[in-house]
Amino acid sequence: MDRDSKMKKEENSKMIKIKHKDQIREVPEFETIEIEDLDLGFQVIPQNVEVVLKGKSILKAAKISKVTALDESILDIEGGEVILKDSAYGIIRHNAKCFQYDYSRADYYWRTQGNLTDHSLGIFHSSSFGYLSSCSKGIFFGRSRGSLYENSKGRFYDSSFGLLLENSEGRFYNWSTGEIASRGAKAYSYGDSKIIKKVPYTVKSLSEWIKWNNAEHFEKDGKTYIFLYKWVDKNYRDFHTGTIDYSKEKIEAPDWDPDYKDECGRGLHLAFDPWTAFHFNPSEEGRMLKFRVPAQYIRVYTGIDCYGPYKARVQKLSKYIAEFKLEKNEWIEVKGDPK
Repeated sequence: MDRDSKMKKEENSKMIKIKHKDQIREVPEFETIEIEDLDLGFQVIPQNVEVVLKGKSILKAAKISKVTALDESILDIEGGEVILKDSAYGIIRHNAKCFQYDYSRADYYWRTQGNLTDHSLGIFHSSSFGYLSSCSKGIFFGRSRGSLYENSKGRFYDSSFGLLLENSEGRFYNWSTGEIASRGAKAYSYGDSKIIKKVPYTVKSLSEWIKWNNAEHFEKDGKTYIFLYKWVDKNYRDFHTGTIDYSKEKIEAPDWDPDYKDECGRGLHLAFDPWTAFHFNPSEEGRMLKFRVPAQYIRVYTGIDCYGPYKARVQKLSKYIAEFKLEKNEWIEVKGDPK
């Protein structure tokens, strides 16, 4: 089928409107269904069927390919991709990913991820993660983490963590931790919470970077070796491109540039401890790898307003020296053959 024919077919296709719950069982795969003003309770929906909720619809379901909730609809879902708009409310569970707009609201549970914008609100529980921008708000509990941008606001409780960028604002309570990574960001600390690494952050050498982060290192035969960590997927590949295999005996950055001045790109990116490596992709399942890296292969960012003062660019790596798994919120070394 040529491109014009495909576009014409897509334009002429219509969503299947659901009038009662029994009708869902008859929907073919790869179709889109529309549900309006229906309380469907729990439903088993074919994974490759997309769903649009309108009006005051209510739906609870296991993993679905994609769900868009509009108006005042309510959605309770495990897995899959979710879009919330208008005043819709979502309960997002078990590795699902959600994009929030307008004045929508969502509760996130167990390693879920939310991307919030406009004036939306997200409440994050149980190691969930949120990206907040454009006046959105987030409340974080139970080792959840958030990155805040563009006038967004967050409240952090328990052992949650917040990274504040641009003109964001964070309030930290209990044993939470906040990091200010931009001059325009504001943070307020209450109880036993901590605010760390205030900007302007700048170092002029790798030795300053080691001291700043208290990075684990040692000297041998006149050379410096630093221990760095990388959070990779279950197949030992990077989350960003999925093309770099960190289980190899030798790994080299395909885009390495020793004179590159910016912070991101042009190298393998690793962190000085497992928690900071983990926080870039906390909603994904993976493996934590530890490497011993000669200083000659490492470059650190020396500009101001650094996004990640704990990460470094690396040219090449030898085989990882240890693998860890997260167990009861502690990093436990994997013994024997990790594969």
